[in-house]
Amino acid sequence: MAGLAWVLAQQVSLWSGQGLGAASVEAAAEGFAADRGQPVPVVVELFTSEGCSSCPPADRLLSELAEQPIEGVRIIPLSLHVDYWNRLGWKDPYSDAQYSKRQRTYGELMRLRSVYTPQMVVDGRREFVGSNRGKALREIKAAASQSRPLMEVEVLDQPGENRIRLALRLDKLPDKYRAPLELMLAVTEYGLGMQVTAGENRGRRLAHDAVVRQLGSAVRLPQDAEDPFDYRATVRLKPEWKRDNLQVVAFLQDAQGAIHAAGTASLR
Repeated sequence: MAGLAWVLAQQVSLWSGQGLGAASVEAAAEGFAADRGQPVPVVVELFTSEGCSSCPPADRLLSELAEQPIEGVRIIPLSLHVDYWNRLGWKDPYSDAQYSKRQRTYGELMRLRSVYTPQMVVDGRREFVGSNRGKALREIKAAASQSRPLMEVEVLDQPGENRIRLALRLDKLPDKYRAPLELMLAVTEYGLGMQVTAGENRGRRLAHDAVVRQLGSAVRLPQDAEDPFDYRATVRLKPEWKRDNLQVVAFLQDAQGAIHAAGTASLR
């Protein structure tokens, strides 16, 4: 098995420049002083589909988690719409084959018999039925209890109508991880909705938050990488995305799927 890096390297490019994931990222000389008083970030991925009648409760739960119900924890939600439901009557407009591939890779790494929707994955380490609120809260709290490096994401400027520049800062590398480490970047959009006219959810209007519009690898950290790190990236946005509803998410993920650090910034 090639590991998670195999699928990450093939995801759709969002970033200008060359290299793994087609990112434009350059290291700077200085790090930064981490503010350890900040809430602990935990990445929560939901694999979902508008074609799945069991998914709307999980979508609502993810929206609830985006409201930050746990004190001291910064939940970073990612709603990844898979495409394998599209052949069953309704084509999910937010779906992407890359997200289905990402879910299957998680299934291999976690030695699951199969993948399913709705499926929630916390920090790339634990999975469960995505509508299980109690399980979600327990797993998020457990993940937040683990020490991790601090990552900051800052929007430097907006050089063009559909481009932004970011600063990505990591105070230190994780103590233990399965190489390689990938710095992943995503753009998510909130406040989306769709009237479904076919399939299992026919006649329902579905609401979505934190929908992943693009996901890709910014850079693969070298084996001899030293900390702290300071990166720059230019992100291209599509004109149909509502900028006030967008967030940029960065997270550091190893070859076994574990997420070791994360940060987010709003484009509002």
